[in-house]
Amino acid sequence: MMAHVVGMWATVALVAPLVAVTIGVLRRALDQAGRAVQQAAQERQRSEHLAALGTLDAGAAHELATPLSTIALAVGELSRRLVDRPDCDEDLALTEEQIARCRAILARLAADVGTGMGELRTPQPIGDLFFFTTKAAGEGTGLGLFVAASVAQQLGGGLALTSPPGGGTTVALYLPWSETQP
Repeated sequence: MMAHVVGMWATVALVAPLVAVTIGVLRRALDQAGRAVQQAAQERQRSEHLAALGTLDAGAAHELATPLSTIALAVGELSRRLVDRPDCDEDLALTEEQIARCRAILARLAADVGTGMGELRTPQPIGDLFFFTTKAAGEGTGLGLFVAASVAQQLGGGLALTSPPGGGTTVALYLPWSETQP
C-alpha cells in the first residue's frame, strides 16, 4: 500500500509542473487571441466610421454642387450684362475665383475620404496631404485627428500624440518610406 501512495505522489509531482506549464501556455494564447479579436473589432469600427464619413462627405458634395452651379451660372450672366461696368470686374473675378475654389473643395470631399480600403492606392505627393483645411483657426468638426490617423493607418503608418502636463501637444505622423517618386 505504501508503494502505491508513493507512486501517486511521484506521479502528482511529475505531472503538476506539466499541467501548470500547459495552463500558462493556454492562458497566454487565450490572452493573445482576445487582443486580436479586440483589435479586429476596433479596425472594423474605424472602417465603419470612415465609410460613414465618406458617405456624408460625398452626399454633402453632391448636395452643394447644384447650388454652386446655379451661382456660377448667375455670375456668368452678370459678367455678360455688366461688360460696360469696369467697377464690377474685380468683384466678379473674385466671385468666379471663389466658385472655382469651392468646386475644388467639393471634389476633394467627394473623393478623399470616400476612397474605400479595397481600392488601389495611387502615389501622391506628400505636400498635397498637409492638412488641407477650409476652416479658420479654432473652427471645425473635430474629426481631423481621426481622419489623419485613419489615413496614416491605411497607408501602413500611424499617428502618435504626446501631451505632457503643462506643455503643448506633439503630433508625430509615421508613414512607410518608399524610394519611388510619384
